[in-house]
Amino acid sequence: MQLIDIPIPPEFSTWLERVSWVEIAPDEQMPVFAGARVNLLFVVDGEVRVDGIGDACMVAAPVCWGPMRSAGVVRCGSEAARGWLVKLAGGAAPAVLGISAEALAARIQPLSGLWPHLSAEALGKQADRGLATVLAWIAAAIGRWEDRLLWSPGQCLRVMGLIDSTPVAQLASQLGISKATLERRTWAAFGLPPKGLARVQRLYRSLAMIDAANDADLAAQAGFFDQSHFIADFRQLTGTTPAQFRRLAVDRPQLLSLYNAADLTGGIHGG
Repeated sequence: MQLIDIPIPPEFSTWLERVSWVEIAPDEQMPVFAGARVNLLFVVDGEVRVDGIGDACMVAAPVCWGPMRSAGVVRCGSEAARGWLVKLAGGAAPAVLGISAEALAARIQPLSGLWPHLSAEALGKQADRGLATVLAWIAAAIGRWEDRLLWSPGQCLRVMGLIDSTPVAQLASQLGISKATLERRTWAAFGLPPKGLARVQRLYRSLAMIDAANDADLAAQAGFFDQSHFIADFRQLTGTTPAQFRRLAVDRPQLLSLYNAADLTGGIHGG
């Protein structure tokens, strides 16, 4: 698997966390870890099979999938596949897709059913492999649905930065809302309940340090109760153990790049 990150244009920095060109070789697979982000996949050449995200399906047209509480996988068949993988910023789904993250949770959805402005462009025939077209589609969506945000991007960052270290009732008080309102908005913005979002944030904190510490130290530094809880959560959320992930990453260093924390400043993680 080859992964090339593209600098995000400034006008999209509020809404997109990552834009990557991905190439998957024949019979290779790309793991999809649990997380609170919504991802968009624009296949440019070939097709892939997506398993573990709702019903298994073959994908050749633009799709998105929502937040997940367990791992999935994108598999390539006998021919290579290439395309654009776009990770939305936390809480941005209502502005980019017009629906809540909760409505997309553990589901894969054709973008043709969400974006009326989506056109049948042959992305592979374009000089930039369709990147300008993909960004234009996203810009059109934001212009249509930005007013559907429940929290501002800054508020979403604050919630993600505090959710795994602050009791829910205390966080609700800091935000000036009730505990019930915090739970409803967390579901809608991130597709997970507060405790589920906290688990994901701790996972991505551990991924950012996985090459620099043993499991016991990782568990403590990432905020897990103990090492056994860390390993159990890691297995459920990634489909592998920390030790297995390290071994895989030796041969496939792109895994570390694909699932590292996007920004640890202020406690923000890339889940």
